Amino acid sequence: MMKKLAAGGALLLCGIMLYIGVHIGAVLQMTRQPGFGNPAGTYMAALRETGGLAGFWIAVILGVLGIICMAWAFSGPLLRESAGAIRDADEHFEARRAAEQGSDERPGGRA
Repeated sequence: MMKKLAAGGALLLCGIMLYIGVHIGAVLQMTRQPGFGNPAGTYMAALRETGGLAGFWIAVILGVLGIICMAWAFSGPLLRESAGAIRDADEHFEARRAAEQGSDERPGGRA
């Protein structure tokens, strides 16, 4: 669990740092850009002009992979705990049902 968590945290942190670096360059370029030159807007145009478009998408992918790794690390224990609780409830239900069926089969009982 700790390896997945550490890997996820590292990927997320690297994605955030890369995004901040690309974002700073794009914002500085946006101040020199007149109007909305294309349908994507000035931010994407600035990213394209600074050469940060690939870095932007890599940062997004790293961030998503980091979040997935961290969710995977946390989901294992939660799933095991939930499965154990469901198993315990099922055993309790089966024992209670068996006790009720046993009491109904006595002579003179209702059918």
